[in-house]
Amino acid sequence: MPTPFEREKAKKKKKKKKKKNITRNMKVSFFLRSSWCSSNYYFWLDGLTKDSKELLKQYEESFENDPFADETIQFGEELLISLTEAKKNRWCDLMESLDMKGNSRRAYKLLKNLSNDPTQPEQIHTNVTPDQVAHQLLKNGKTNFKVKNIKIKREINENHFLEEPFTVGELQEAIKMMKSKVNKAAGVDDIRTEQLKNFGPETLKWVTSLCNNCVTSLQIPKTWRKAHIVPLVKPGKDPDDPKNYRPVSLLCHLFKVLERMTLNRITSYVDEKLIPQQAGFRPGKSCCAQILNLTQHIEDGYERNEITGVAFLDLSAAYDTVNHCKLTSKIFEVTKDYTLTRFIQCLLQNRRYYVSLCGKKSRWRKQKNGLPQGSVLSPTLFNIYTNDQPAHKDTINFIYADDTAVAAQGGNFESVERKLESALQDLSSYYLRNNLKPNPKTKFSYTKKKVSARNNIIKRLTGTTWGANAHVLRTSAIALSLSAAEYSAAVWRNSAHAKQVDVAINDAVRSITGCLRPTPLEKVYQLAGIAPPNIRRRVAAEVERLKQTNDPRHPLHGHISERSRLRSRKSFLKKTQSCPTSPEVRRLKLWEEETTGNLNLQEELAVGHQLPYAMWKTLNRLRTGVTRCKVRLKQWGYTEEDSCDCGAIQDEAHLLSCPDLPEPCTLEDLQTANTKAIDVVTHWRHNI
Repeated sequence: MPTPFEREKAKKKKKKKKKKNITRNMKVSFFLRSSWCSSNYYFWLDGLTKDSKELLKQYEESFENDPFADETIQFGEELLISLTEAKKNRWCDLMESLDMKGNSRRAYKLLKNLSNDPTQPEQIHTNVTPDQVAHQLLKNGKTNFKVKNIKIKREINENHFLEEPFTVGELQEAIKMMKSKVNKAAGVDDIRTEQLKNFGPETLKWVTSLCNNCVTSLQIPKTWRKAHIVPLVKPGKDPDDPKNYRPVSLLCHLFKVLERMTLNRITSYVDEKLIPQQAGFRPGKSCCAQILNLTQHIEDGYERNEITGVAFLDLSAAYDTVNHCKLTSKIFEVTKDYTLTRFIQCLLQNRRYYVSLCGKKSRWRKQKNGLPQGSVLSPTLFNIYTNDQPAHKDTINFIYADDTAVAAQGGNFESVERKLESALQDLSSYYLRNNLKPNPKTKFSYTKKKVSARNNIIKRLTGTTWGANAHVLRTSAIALSLSAAEYSAAVWRNSAHAKQVDVAINDAVRSITGCLRPTPLEKVYQLAGIAPPNIRRRVAAEVERLKQTNDPRHPLHGHISERSRLRSRKSFLKKTQSCPTSPEVRRLKLWEEETTGNLNLQEELAVGHQLPYAMWKTLNRLRTGVTRCKVRLKQWGYTEEDSCDCGAIQDEAHLLSCPDLPEPCTLEDLQTANTKAIDVVTHWRHNI
């Protein structure tokens, strides 16, 4: 028979257990209620399976009957696990489908939401008003001289791109090409892309008829001429200066559809008329290919024993300074289509906009010049506007959108300087005539810093219940960190500074595996299932070489390099071969050639990646033989004792055979992650 003391102890234990269950159930209830009150709930609900939705229904019914029943608590715990799994799957799908090379701002914002961070996004403290930014946009498009309307001289044999009316098929293709993003901002008409993508047959016919009427009557709805501009502070710039804001125009999506159908009609013809020096916003061309073209030009000059000088030019507020009168004339010169020219002129004239900043709005302004940021036609129209740039006979221009590199070669510095000076004078006169403003300042970003900043996302994921998963970490690292680290790798992979980028990549891979810094990098990359950086860069260069060989649109297609003066030169065309197989197969083959030992290499995570992150990183540390055992901690100066609790010296070998273990294991057991290895990992997961 229990004593009064034992009965009192059991009563307190039971009361404590009941209180724990109530607290746990309240947490589940709060989580679900907060999710229902937010848009994130629907985001996760879409990712749930049929069984998970049934579990949610059971939990709701059980919660209504008895919120504190054991069955309700059990349903709540299972539902939390299901929601966590759905969150993990949705994040992985996003990372695999999202292009993170240009900007990772959306990933930062999404990660903040997924981590249930209650803090609000940092507000910009600025004294600039929306009216000041709106006035600055007007000043950007203001010319220093009056431009008269240029009369278009029509020709006998003109093109008629818009002679045939738009079809429903063209409308559906244009809608399909629109980006479908969650919570994508709408224009002034408040119509979103999700609505367009769900139009029925009758609605599609009506919209097609509306677009055709716009072309024939040269009139568009007034709402389509309005834009909501959101200014974004340029990185590293003073937010108190209106000039340091980049305007992003939120246009009506139906207007974008009309622009897209027009662009699809003229793309192939206009692309043939553009100067070959321009590589921006053109099919088959890229920034990486243009940089390769410039570096190969410099390399060829070296082989001819010539000095190469390059002047880099950047246009300030390039889109805002485009003059509509000159643009209209140039559109007709390129397209030879009077109807198309008048229609595009109709799309650009009488446009109005307002600016919103820090919760305040400016008054409506009328846009007399400039191209709206976010417009589908703007990149092509800007290429047409700058298509008549002067090409000096002694220099070569390498252009990508509004960035220009003017290269000159000669036998001495004086001759190169004279050529560049003459070419820059011609460009200066051209910019003045066309109201373009060259920017004297150019700021370069460093790849290592960019990758290191993105590594912070990976490290932050390790602190979340759903993100501390090896598959999630690996997918995120490839999408965020490696994509930035390998951008234009075909250009700089042979540089002596490439190893500086490797430092940041190594940090990302260590976050995936949980290995310590002294761990040999060869083992770390094998556990992560990622080929070493030098191999990935080499394969990326071989893929670019394949494009250069087979694609006539590539800037270096058919280029014949000069004869080498030195064997040590590592020219792209001479030292890079075309990728013989798929990039995946090629990486594995090169990886096997560089790896010592007969290892079964694969671009997949090692066995055991499904374990919780604490056990996964402990398993990898035991596999690699670099742990936080007492012997190593003493070597690193963190402790003065090197003995285990059992009394023996605690080194890596002792961790596998300690008497306190349920059963000792071997390195072979760790590689296969069998039951013995799991027991050892469980014992040491909080200690090493």
